[in-house]
Amino acid sequence: GDQVLLEKMISLHAGDNRVELPFVWPTNATGLRVSLNADFLPADDAAWIVAEKPAATTVLLDKIAGEDFLAQAFNATEKLGNGALKPGSLPDAVWPPESVAIVRGAEMFRPPRVQQLDHFFDAGGPLWIFANGSPAQTAWLKKHDIQLTPRRAADAPWHLRDWDPAHPALAAFAGQSLLPLLDVEFYQGFDLAGDQLAPLADWPDGRPAIAEWNGGGHRLLLAGFSAGRAAMNWPAQPSF
Repeated sequence: GDQVLLEKMISLHAGDNRVELPFVWPTNATGLRVSLNADFLPADDAAWIVAEKPAATTVLLDKIAGEDFLAQAFNATEKLGNGALKPGSLPDAVWPPESVAIVRGAEMFRPPRVQQLDHFFDAGGPLWIFANGSPAQTAWLKKHDIQLTPRRAADAPWHLRDWDPAHPALAAFAGQSLLPLLDVEFYQGFDLAGDQLAPLADWPDGRPAIAEWNGGGHRLLLAGFSAGRAAMNWPAQPSF
């Protein structure tokens, strides 16, 4: 059942390690086999190329009033070239499930937008929520067995601890110090609770501050704080 996409006569010389073979990648192919004519060293006569489909191709943000620090952070990735993340707005129609949806305001948890959020989440779309404590958001999270509890104000700022360095969200810190994350100051926040939540970072008292829920086809990253300067000084830090 294999399909031959291209056959080409090539000449290899000592030191050659690159061959260009122009063809159109089939949309339904998960991998391709590249082979040479048999010779006295059959071990290198064939190789496989695996198609790596990214988990998400677009970052979609809800609209918020005031300064959008998260949008600025994404726009700053332009210096990465092909690795840049250009955020878009959450559409009024169906949200594409191959995108990452980031929700910060209360509007998305109220009709009619909550129907779009539910459809996206139920389809397995990856969702990132910043807690704001609004009644609509609290009710939506409770429906998914996640509880938000406002933290009491303290005399000194909080600092997150117990970061999970193996989590993909911290890939940029691989092999580096987590000190920039430990130095971030928080002034407002919520304790997170839920049987299916896996903590990514904790508040100073050990209660989850950032957690992930990944089960039953649902993917949710929940931050127990808002994304503005009133809750933290993180937007002013390079690590943000």
